[in-house]
Amino acid sequence: MNKLSKAALVLMAVLGLAYATPVAAGDEQVYFYNAPPAIAAKFPISLAVRVGDILYLSGFTGVLPGKPELAPGGIEPETTQIMQNIGNILRASGLTFDDVFNALRCLQTVQIGCVR
Repeated sequence: MNKLSKAALVLMAVLGLAYATPVAAGDEQVYFYNAPPAIAAKFPISLAVRVGDILYLSGFTGVLPGKPELAPGGIEPETTQIMQNIGNILRASGLTFDDVFNALRCLQTVQIGCVR
């Protein structure tokens, strides 16, 4: 999958937080947050999933809001944009960065000075 496709998937998921679908999982309620275009295309992934009191986020990139393109300027502006995108999901879910208790970053290359 190319960067543009990944960016489009992320954007669709970010825009669709209002389209949460509850699913029963034992005693916990599970909500999948998807964007309308992702639902229509039957994408098999969700950008955010709430299980009980925990919101799981995954697959964020530095995509600009409303555009299927990365923030220009390289890793630093892309990272800033990722954090803004995560913040948007958190706020839409009634959460803040203070509620985040675990984060994992995955990089294609670690040979970038500002990442070390």
